[in-house]
This record gives sequence, C-alpha cells and structure tokens, in this order.
Amino acid sequence: IAQSEIYQLKNSLSLSEYLTSNWNLIDVFSIASLVLGLSWDLAATVIYFTGSTPALWVIFPTKLFYAFLYLLMGLKVFYFLRGFDRTSAFISMITSIILDMGNFAVIMITGLFSFSFA
Repeated sequence: IAQSEIYQLKNSLSLSEYLTSNWNLIDVFSIASLVLGLSWDLAATVIYFTGSTPALWVIFPTKLFYAFLYLLMGLKVFYFLRGFDRTSAFISMITSIILDMGNFAVIMITGLFSFSFA
C-alpha cells in the first residue's frame, strides 16, 4: 500500500490535491497507524525481554493503533467494492448517508456530553 501511495503522491500536482481524496486520507492514516502500532509493539517486546513487565501505557496504545488500523482497512473494502456493478450503488448510498450524518453526530455528541456533566 505504501508504495502505491508514494507513486500517487509523486504523480499528483501538489500535496493538497493528493489529500483532497478521502480514500487517500484513509490510506495515509492506515499506514501511519500501522507504523505507530508496530513501533509500540516493538517497544513492548523490548521491555518484556529485558525482564520487566510492560506497563499499561505501552500495551494500550498498541491495541488502539491496531484497532484504528482495522477500522481503516474495513473502510478500504468499501473503496474496492465501488468497482463492481452490483455493489457500487450501495456503497455510494452508504457513503452519502454517513457524510450526511456528520452534523447530526456533532449535535448528538454535544447534547450527550452536556447532559452527562449536568
């Protein structure tokens, strides 16, 4: 994935043009979360093999980065399903529904937090 993203970045006119596509953002964030997750996992392994137990601050971010990676890779499946005739209409519909729910989600989360702290 990283090689194809570097190729796309080189062929685009600018960085802002490359980052206007939501699918490119998903790819960039998935690569970044993979690198961060592997780095934290390596740190936990080094701490474990030095004879001490890894602390929660080492284990938790690893699982968080991997969970974010799995979510982004699941979204990447939507990108590939757009190419098929039978699924492209459904993927377009799901994408538009999710984008339309953005404003409602902000209002809902704001109301939820305001009532929970009241």
